[in-house]
Amino acid sequence: MSVLRSLTARLLAASLLGLGLLFANGVESSPARAMSVSPVYLDMVSAGPRSRADIRVVNRGDRPLPIEAVVSRVIRDAEGNQIVKRNDTDFLVLPMQAMIPPGGSQVLKVQWLGDPMIAESRAYRISVNQLPVAEPSGQTSVQILMNLAVIVHVAPPEGAPALELVRHGTASGRNGARIPTVTVRNPSNVHARLPDATLRLRGGGWRKVLPPQTLDALLGIGTVMPGQTRTFQLPVPLPDDVQSLQAQLDYQPPSRR
Repeated sequence: MSVLRSLTARLLAASLLGLGLLFANGVESSPARAMSVSPVYLDMVSAGPRSRADIRVVNRGDRPLPIEAVVSRVIRDAEGNQIVKRNDTDFLVLPMQAMIPPGGSQVLKVQWLGDPMIAESRAYRISVNQLPVAEPSGQTSVQILMNLAVIVHVAPPEGAPALELVRHGTASGRNGARIPTVTVRNPSNVHARLPDATLRLRGGGWRKVLPPQTLDALLGIGTVMPGQTRTFQLPVPLPDDVQSLQAQLDYQPPSRR
């Protein structure tokens, strides 16, 4: 039995070590260190006042919080796969690193440094990463580090977003219920958000109007990049007697001032 207990202890220790390396590659005795970031989405322009923005990071824990900001470019290949690549040239983020006291906050100043006359919108991600803290000599424990991302879209100074309804249909939702789907295309050079539109759905005697505030709650950011076609599932259960669906899209671009 002692051999079995010894083997079990070694396997458990190895599993915990692997878990620590997977999550943090470091140490912390308390996983309660928490942070929040706002906003989670930045809508910027490559020239003018909107080429600058702020990100606020709050330390909700009871220990000092070291953070680092990392910028990445987000693009899609010909097959629609998302590619994320670190980018150190298009933005200036100050400070890049900071130590936030317990209950305190830090404002990160974000400034566009890229081409002021980009031809079409670009997508980025600013990751706010919690950094590991060195433990006192002789102390070891599992450290869980947080990583929060802010989605950033940068539009050109010239152009207006647009959305076209390509097709509509139905699909099976998570609980098996039939839900509407819409496929939209952005023919412009500026990114567009489906939650900036109003969708009108009808079939048989059933009608449903989804205004911008409802779409925002259902879909989140819901961005369609220039030249992109994207299908959205709308978590709105359809009545059983709705056999066919019709959809109308009313897109009103937001002000870019």
